[in-house]
Amino acid sequence: MWGDASRITHESLHGHALPLTRPGVFEHAVQTVRTWNTDMRELASALPRIGHIPTLLVWGDKDRVVDPRSAAPIQSLLPEARVAIVGGAGHLPYEECPGEFCRIVGKFVGEVRSQSVARAGRE
Repeated sequence: MWGDASRITHESLHGHALPLTRPGVFEHAVQTVRTWNTDMRELASALPRIGHIPTLLVWGDKDRVVDPRSAAPIQSLLPEARVAIVGGAGHLPYEECPGEFCRIVGKFVGEVRSQSVARAGRE
């Protein structure tokens, strides 16, 4: 799950393991797998309606859960999407590289806010 397991604290690992002790977690996971294809079709049908919304796709370049190459096809369906790849991170770049992640998100939010203000000024 992580690009560099040495970046993960004991507390973070414990936080991920804790929900697994709850009753019904396994059943929920099985249900998620059962409905995966239906859920993906529903998402695909929604993309044209939300493509105008500024979107940030953040991937770790060592993500072994969702291949970073998945970003390009998703971005092609969302005209306002931007992709940021975090070097050395796996599936959870916000945990492995929180400073880099926050910098990326902060820059994106600032740019979107500036564009929104500029549009409002023109209207």
